[in-house]
Amino acid sequence: MHHNPNTSDSHELRPLTGIRGFAAIAVVIFHYFDSWKILFPDLQVFANFASQGWLGVDLFFILSGFILSYVYCAGEKDLSFSKYRRFLWFRLARVFPNHLATLAFLLLMIGGAHFFHIKITGDYPIYGLPFQLTLTHAWPWFPGGQWNYPSWSISAEWFAYLCIFPITWKLLKLQFNTMASLAIGYGLLLFWLSFSAFGSCEQIASLLHVSCEFIAGSMIFGVFRQANQISSLCQRYLSIIAIFGFAIIWVYPTTAPIILVLLFPLIILGLTSETSLVSKCVSTAPALWLGKISYALYMSHAVSQKIIKIILP
Repeated sequence: MHHNPNTSDSHELRPLTGIRGFAAIAVVIFHYFDSWKILFPDLQVFANFASQGWLGVDLFFILSGFILSYVYCAGEKDLSFSKYRRFLWFRLARVFPNHLATLAFLLLMIGGAHFFHIKITGDYPIYGLPFQLTLTHAWPWFPGGQWNYPSWSISAEWFAYLCIFPITWKLLKLQFNTMASLAIGYGLLLFWLSFSAFGSCEQIASLLHVSCEFIAGSMIFGVFRQANQISSLCQRYLSIIAIFGFAIIWVYPTTAPIILVLLFPLIILGLTSETSLVSKCVSTAPALWLGKISYALYMSHAVSQKIIKIILP
């Protein structure tokens, strides 16, 4: 696929839609696997893969920076207040209804459980509802509680839309060359990986997490729009990159998270074309459908998990 950096390209990169569904499923498997093992002990053979499912969130964050840069930044010269306001409205319309629906369902479920004296796990402080409703519950020192625990990442994303997107716009406007874009992107990923391993300030972790990976994704878009050899190589050898990632999970599960996070930008670049076997697989109709419902699946799976724990304690 050829991309003109001087025009806004509305063409959907189908593999990037499809891969969202697999990222959401990875997170679901991570959260459900311990329960599944109780019912089906033979699933233990897949434990190494299931244990890395939480990295689907990292893929989401990097992918978000890439896709939003692709949709909103290609060919645009200035970020006016009206454009920024329209961007925020579109993003809020995308993420808030599902968040509100799961929150409302949880309120009904908690009320019903209290009425029928059914024990339900979780932390649901009433004082946290205003922060839940303003999507600030994962921000530092905001006592939002853990109503629908996957929504912490949506709160972090909302911070990225408000504060980080204008930064990525300015960075892309500078039109760094390929090596500079890669250096910035990978530098931020390495900074986040170092902080997550050794950092002690948990209050800012979620915002630092999304900020580093969102900007990294935007810088990877900067590489893609130059239509250079790096993008072509990633597109051509995506299947090999994917096999390498699976091999790392199988052989070195403890160090796999670091390597996989560093592989994600290459995988995203590889998925910008439908030339490899992997990109063709995630461009099939079932994969695209899964990608389109991925957000709903991601936001509702924790609520479903609570219901299952009540039915099958």
